Amino acid sequence: MDLFSPLKQLVALSSYTEKLIYKLIGPRLVDAWLHAPIRMEKRRLIASLKESNSGELITIGVTVSYHLPRPSMRGPYRVVVTDGVEQLELTYFKANTQYLKKIFPANKQLFLSGQIEHRAGLLDYKMTHPDFVGESYQAKGWIGDQPVYPLTAGLTQKFMRGFVLRCLEKIEDLPEWVIPEQLNKNGVNLTGFKDSLLQLHQHFSQNSIMDTAYKQRLCFDEFLAHQLALILSSRKVQLIEDNKGDHAFMIRPFVKEFIDNLPFTLTKGQQEILDVLMADFNKTYPMVRLLQGDVGSGKTIVAILALLDQIDKGGQTAFLSPTGILTKQHFETIKAMVGDRICVEILTSAATAKQKRLILERLKNGEIDLIVGTHAIIQDSVQFKNLTFCVIDEQHRFGVEQRVALSKKGDHVHLLSMTATPIPRTLTLACYGDMDVSLLTEKPPGRIPIHTSVMCAKKYPEIKDKLAQQIKTGTQCFWVCPVIEESEESNLTAVTKRYEDLQNTFGEDVVGLVHGKMKPKEKDAVMLSFQKGDLKVLVATTVIEVGVNVPAATIMVIENAERFGLAQLHQLRGRVGRGGDASYCILLYKQPLSFTGVKRLEAMREHDDGFKLAELDLKLRGAGETTGTQQSGLPKFKFSDLENATPDEQVFYDLLLEKANSYAWDLVRKPELKKEFSHAKQYLLQIYNKTNAVAYSKSG
Repeated sequence: MDLFSPLKQLVALSSYTEKLIYKLIGPRLVDAWLHAPIRMEKRRLIASLKESNSGELITIGVTVSYHLPRPSMRGPYRVVVTDGVEQLELTYFKANTQYLKKIFPANKQLFLSGQIEHRAGLLDYKMTHPDFVGESYQAKGWIGDQPVYPLTAGLTQKFMRGFVLRCLEKIEDLPEWVIPEQLNKNGVNLTGFKDSLLQLHQHFSQNSIMDTAYKQRLCFDEFLAHQLALILSSRKVQLIEDNKGDHAFMIRPFVKEFIDNLPFTLTKGQQEILDVLMADFNKTYPMVRLLQGDVGSGKTIVAILALLDQIDKGGQTAFLSPTGILTKQHFETIKAMVGDRICVEILTSAATAKQKRLILERLKNGEIDLIVGTHAIIQDSVQFKNLTFCVIDEQHRFGVEQRVALSKKGDHVHLLSMTATPIPRTLTLACYGDMDVSLLTEKPPGRIPIHTSVMCAKKYPEIKDKLAQQIKTGTQCFWVCPVIEESEESNLTAVTKRYEDLQNTFGEDVVGLVHGKMKPKEKDAVMLSFQKGDLKVLVATTVIEVGVNVPAATIMVIENAERFGLAQLHQLRGRVGRGGDASYCILLYKQPLSFTGVKRLEAMREHDDGFKLAELDLKLRGAGETTGTQQSGLPKFKFSDLENATPDEQVFYDLLLEKANSYAWDLVRKPELKKEFSHAKQYLLQIYNKTNAVAYSKSG
């Protein structure tokens, strides 16, 4: 039996039921196997109604006594049965009377199963809509533990149990993709895939994954499929065993000249990362690396030096960033550093049709060495003569698909993704398992720590008065609010209201406003005025959290700070302290504060290490909320709950993810495993709907 066969070919379904099943489960036989119960319910066989407990699920043999007519046209229909001593009233709403008379003829002996209720009155026992009614031989299936499945409107638990059971009868042995002797180590116990599926449905347990072997296997398989898909989709035919030869390298004279002319000395961390990138360039397959660097750690200069290396070798390069203002900032930084020694151009949506056409022609002809741009670079119309290296800034704003699209613009494209939002280890493994990861934790010497204070929002008038004094000395200030407009359902401070109030205080020519609903050109114009120093106060939502560089800004005020995550607060705080002056971050909160809110604000006041804050954020909020569900891109897994794991479970998930990542690389790099498990690997990818990766698997 083909486990990928359409369900409608295997089980008789009406067109209506078929649509519901496809919506809930999926269209394939294997989808039914993977439809996990949410709990088990226990049905107890009893001989007498007196043995039952109210609310309990029971199975019992009875004899039909009599039928009670409906009290009205819309009233319930009742059937009274007996165990020989006590009577049980069965109640049906909106039932087919003729059908009930047929299955409950007088004096008929039968078995039924359902939830019993005890009550005071003429009939002491009641059951509404029994789950099962039938002969004694059928009752064997109504005893003991039974799975309870997720449902959708139109499907019943009784139908779902029977449907999944019929699908499980077709389960078969599959090619094995796991080597148990290699993986049943360090507290991980991986049973067979088929046995694990049967355990899932027949003996579902709500115990922790650490104590349940079948959960460990299914969780590992899903992690493995995800890791394989990441690797295969992003690396394609680059999946060859690493070159065992010498990866020796040297900093090219062209690059060394720029390093020597820098107005500062590279930190040890920056030099080590640069060495890693140079070594990656000399490997037999293109680099796919994630560089995590805390705010102000100097990632950008390392990336620029790596770009210069590839340009000196004759390649074209690209620098991709998420916003127009940040792109322009990077462009100006690079131009100031390299002058006319290389050809650098900028490409954003703000370019005119004529400007874009000219840039595209020069890119295709190889005249441009480095293109700095937004998503516009990814478009199909953008072609390079010889693209060899691409840097992606603030990588969490881009998906795997964009990375793949960039890699296809050249024959051997190295990719370096950068983020200033430190990512906890679990999220790194889950989302970026295809990438080598480097950490840049050391900050350049001489940086003045940002003084962080926590204040009640009631002190707003006092803060505003002190800010007025600072503005007179030329100080600039970011003022962040969580929402754009006020709402009756929320007591959050709206950016529009705060903007109006601060304008009334300081003047229209002093205060600017940016938020997500503004057009890009409008936002860029306001940001440019703030960067030039024309505006002294910029009232904004979190659109300014990424990469904006205004060295003269030394004050950051964040309202409703208790509503932000630690990672986001740290990013916002990092917008100040970029010059040589002392800087301040003021976190305003509204009472009452929750326990989590108190811990979050305490952490911000006590720590300025983004990696430490990321781990604290994970403990306080769970993985799914660390960067926001919409932003994080955290995969949703069937057999693991990364978002709500206990600390011990989180450690265990880390172990499974690490094993899955390591084993995935073995399956695509080691020739003996590639050959032995080629067919099984494709089965695994198809089981978990990683269809895009299957094509790469077949070609590699």
